[in-house]
This record gives sequence, structure tokens and C-alpha cells, in this order.
Amino acid sequence: MKKGEQNMNRMIMELLWLLQVYSFLGWVMETIVGSVKRRKFVNPGFSTGPFCLVYGIAAVLMTVVFQDLKSHPVFLVLGCSILGTTVEWYTGKLLERFNRHKWWDYSKKKWNFDGYICFQYSLLWGILGALIVKYVND
Repeated sequence: MKKGEQNMNRMIMELLWLLQVYSFLGWVMETIVGSVKRRKFVNPGFSTGPFCLVYGIAAVLMTVVFQDLKSHPVFLVLGCSILGTTVEWYTGKLLERFNRHKWWDYSKKKWNFDGYICFQYSLLWGILGALIVKYVND
């Protein structure tokens, strides 16, 4: 195997690992928040197993797309906010279309759009995304 192929295979394996780790961490976070709110165990994932793929997909995309913005924190937060929010909106729309069920609803939150995204969580996407790109996935 050539050196370039080895590097590509290594990068793909690292990204798949990040997908799994962040999907699991997202599931843990959603489970804790949902369980505390409802005072009973809540499994927020739609897939089998402890994974919320929206977090893993967004984290991998942020890691790949925003490497050049590490030294520009304002733009990094802004980019991660936009990308994370976009992934969340498309995921919500696709899940509803395929399952005829809305998996989350932010309609009651201020500055929401379509009930799938809102300013509060867009800001959270930006902050968490910037932290993982700048400090965690280095």
C-alpha cells in the first residue's frame, strides 16, 4: 500500500471513530437532559443502540471543514453554529418525512425556525463545535 493510501485510510478511520464517539456523547447528553426533565429514563435516539448520529455527523463535518479557522475563534463559532444548525434542520426534516413523526420540537422556544432549530441551540452548536475543533480533535 502506498503512503498516500495509508494516510487516507488512517484519516477515514479517525473520522469514523469521531463519528462514533460524538454520536455516543450526544446520546448521553440527550439522555441525561431528557431523563432529568421527565424524571424517567428517556432514549432519545432513533437508531438501535446508544447513538444520536446528528451529533456525530455534525462533529465530523466541523472537524473536516473548519480546520483553517482554528486561529479565528469568532468565525469558527459562527461557522460551527451555521453548520450544526443546518445538519440539525435537515436531520429533523428527513426524520419526520421518513417516520411521520417529529423527533424534537422547538416551536415554543424564542427565535425558532420550523420547530427544528432555534437560536439557543444554534449558539450551543457553535460553542461546542468550536471547542472540539480547536481543542479536542487536534
